[in-house]
Amino acid sequence: MTRIAAALCAILALAALTGCESMKQSWDSTWTSSKGYYSEYINPDPEIDLEQLGYTSTEEKLAKLFTPVDKPVADLAVYLNRVDTFPGEKWVANLQQRFPWINGLVIATLDGTMVAKMPEETMKPRNLQPILDHGDALRDRRLRSFTDQTPLGPEMYLGTALFKGNDLVGVIVVHFDPRSVVDFCPAPQELMVLTTDFVIWNGGDSALAEALLARPWNEMLAEQASGRVDENGTEYAWLTRYVGDKQLVYLTEAAVPREDEDDSFLWFF
Repeated sequence: MTRIAAALCAILALAALTGCESMKQSWDSTWTSSKGYYSEYINPDPEIDLEQLGYTSTEEKLAKLFTPVDKPVADLAVYLNRVDTFPGEKWVANLQQRFPWINGLVIATLDGTMVAKMPEETMKPRNLQPILDHGDALRDRRLRSFTDQTPLGPEMYLGTALFKGNDLVGVIVVHFDPRSVVDFCPAPQELMVLTTDFVIWNGGDSALAEALLARPWNEMLAEQASGRVDENGTEYAWLTRYVGDKQLVYLTEAAVPREDEDDSFLWFF
């Protein structure tokens, strides 16, 4: 608790020093295309019987697998984006309480100086540079993200701009291991999670995940938000979701062959 208290003091001290009273942000919501999943297949607080996981369609299977993983990250993005004043002790305490799976919070100046950190030290070295590299573009107050691949595994960063009046003075960043939210999946061995560059979660089959990663995802994601791919005669359904300005891809083996499944909203995205 000492390090947390010290970080909070640093945050509050920086707020007083900078006189920062507002860092109003606007997040371009990117989850509209998947609202049907949440309302049709997933309860607000889902209770999934692991002994009776059965799927009547591929869309239902993918929904039940990815939604418990995606929703906590989406909620974190909303929470980070909604802060419109310099975060104080209550905001930080709520962040910890609501999202206990995050690894840390950092406030940094535009030159990368970390003026407040929670905790002070982490097992993985912090890397804010890809967010800071947005530079003056951060003035648009949009949420930025990236995933860093480290020897200890991936670390995802969500960050947005910090202002003093109308002046851009820094960034506020939250980071976490995305594999920690895969724990919320009722059957993680049936789900794979990719970025366009590397595998986050291989579902227990690293060779298959790497083969699927080799697809031209940048081109595919430019054209559609969901679909199916074939790998060695097996169909896999996929859906992409934005985290900040970057995309994750969720995949699972099709529960029903495409020719035997009725068209539905999944394939219209």
